[in-house]
Amino acid sequence: MRGPVWNKPRGAQVKALCAKPGPRIRPARQHSPQEAGMSETEAKEAPRRKSRLPLILGIVLVVLANAVVLGRVVLGGKGKAQPEKEEVGAKAALEEFLVNLAGENGGYLKARIVLGLKKGVTEEQLKEEEAPVRDVILRVLTSKDRDEIRTEAGRQKLKQELIRELNEELGGRKVLKIYFTDFATQ
Repeated sequence: MRGPVWNKPRGAQVKALCAKPGPRIRPARQHSPQEAGMSETEAKEAPRRKSRLPLILGIVLVVLANAVVLGRVVLGGKGKAQPEKEEVGAKAALEEFLVNLAGENGGYLKARIVLGLKKGVTEEQLKEEEAPVRDVILRVLTSKDRDEIRTEAGRQKLKQELIRELNEELGGRKVLKIYFTDFATQ
């Protein structure tokens, strides 16, 4: 066991501290300008070169960010193509509907309906299916309460339900829009 370091002379203190077990770190060897192949004047004049890697990485990142923004602007902002909207072709006017409404209030609904058909579907094709079309419309209208269809939101919901039920009955997406040309409740 070693004694305290402070009781030893100064040179012995340094040796005692250096003799402690542990990793020894050697100072890096300094190369002289002659060993590096330069004269002393060149060594003094040559500044230390900084790494250009951060600058190059920064430029690459800016260019990539600009490419992404430009691509979104030019290509419409979304990578996926929007499905095309189907266009309404012929319009088929149906005869007037006069129905009893459901609910405890009861009441009547008088409505004239025009169907907006998909392009390629003609009025003549719809006339062949007039009985099932009228049946579906009557079934949907008589199931509604007067309070359900009194508001604009209620009428829009009714239109969507009619389109869904008619297309289900006709087999395919033939009816795209419903137009009420007359709509009155009592």
